[in-house]
Amino acid sequence: MKKKWLLITGAVILFSALTTAAFADKPIELVVNGWIVETDVAPQLINDRVMAPVRWVAEALGAKVRWEEETNTVCIDTPELVSLQRQVKLLQEAVAPATPREAVEKWAKGLKDRNGALQYAVLSPELKDQNLYSYESCRWVTGTSSPCFL
Repeated sequence: MKKKWLLITGAVILFSALTTAAFADKPIELVVNGWIVETDVAPQLINDRVMAPVRWVAEALGAKVRWEEETNTVCIDTPELVSLQRQVKLLQEAVAPATPREAVEKWAKGLKDRNGALQYAVLSPELKDQNLYSYESCRWVTGTSSPCFL
């Protein structure tokens, strides 16, 4: 009986060691928006952190990367993001209510449509500061059947 348990324990240990070795040899993949990004230097696990080449990550997200040798600085420029932020700001200004009644009506429409972006747009600057995280964490969808309640 003792030999049987020793044999089973040995088999489990051997299987675990081989499985761990097999997974340790698999390289870390860099996936951005569902697409595998091939890099010149593979991402690595160092001290429980994944290190990936910043150029490949940033460019996969549409940013421009440049190296400033004199300051030893990596600069990441996101012109598309700046443009999108400007567009969102202008849209928020366009839907900003002119009267308290209009604010309530737009808020109610946003609530009915579960449109957190519209609800957020009609908030005062102070309420925007207080509630930004809540709307972002709900991915801008609100209401009782949404992932979270506001």
